[in-house]
Amino acid sequence: MAVRQGRLPPRSTAGSSSAALDVASDPGVASASELVLLRQRIADLSADNAILKSDFILAKARLADVTAVCDGLKAASRKGRATDARLWRSAIAAGCAAEAVLRESLREAEEAWHERQRGTTLARLLESGARQRLGVTLQCWRSVAAKSRAVEASAERASLRSRVCELERQLQEASARAEVERRMAEERGACLEQERGALACRLEQAAREKEALHRALQLGLGRGHAAAGEAQHLRSQLEASERERLRTSLCAREALAAQRSVQRRAPLCAPVLPPAACGAILTAGGAMIPLEGPPASRYQVSFSLEP
Repeated sequence: MAVRQGRLPPRSTAGSSSAALDVASDPGVASASELVLLRQRIADLSADNAILKSDFILAKARLADVTAVCDGLKAASRKGRATDARLWRSAIAAGCAAEAVLRESLREAEEAWHERQRGTTLARLLESGARQRLGVTLQCWRSVAAKSRAVEASAERASLRSRVCELERQLQEASARAEVERRMAEERGACLEQERGALACRLEQAAREKEALHRALQLGLGRGHAAAGEAQHLRSQLEASERERLRTSLCAREALAAQRSVQRRAPLCAPVLPPAACGAILTAGGAMIPLEGPPASRYQVSFSLEP
């Protein structure tokens, strides 16, 4: 940003009509409007930084939500496996109960067979047929139960595996997006911090230069006041010397007029002055005042106005 160059307007000091002060500003000093713009730029950068921070917080919240969903799916998978295990245990328990019933029936049949081992061939055939049917039934039931459980478990495992893979993929994508957004937010925050530091340095430099200009202005004003006081003192001295000269000239004229009046009244009795006193008169205070005119026309007397 370019810095405006200018010159302060001249200030006139009190008591002096000709004293003026021109203080040139430093080319590196920023004006008040540019300082306001810099402060507004800092406020805008701070607002952008707050927006980026809020976006980063929202991304973290989204990542937490996705992680919670994945954890819930994993928990559901574990719960499904627990349900499968519970069903498997219940089926095993039912099979064990049926096997116990069948074993009890077999035991009863064996007891009956032991009791009727001397019976007819029909009883033996019935017993052997019952045993065969019981074995076939148990084998079929076990195979069907195993197959159904295997099919259900494999289908559920496949669906859960695909769902977990999809959720893991979504989680990885969300993590990658969150990481990219976090890096971009950190880079933008670093850039904003650097720009903020540079603007703060410029503000401090402008404040220091403004203070230096203020001190220079105060020093110039002090010098102007001193010069005005000295000029006033010289003017008063000149006025006093002029008044003294006028008073001396007036006294000389009055003495000359008095001397001429005395000469007109008594021209023959005027004593001759000594050569050292020619061209001067003695005032009432006893001072010798020189007279104007050529030496040939100087006929003065020494007199005193004292009583």
